[in-house]
Amino acid sequence: MTDSSVDISGNLRRRLGLPLLVLYGTGITSGADIYVLIGALAGHA
Repeated sequence: MTDSSVDISGNLRRRLGLPLLVLYGTGITSGADIYVLIGALAGHA
């Protein structure tokens, strides 16, 4: 059984490219914004 994320020498291959990292960062930022909005609304309540 072989794993495509490990090459023959045992080193890990790079699997994340720039577009995927940009989308990941955008998702993390928008996810954090949801908690900021909830906190702001809780402060008004």
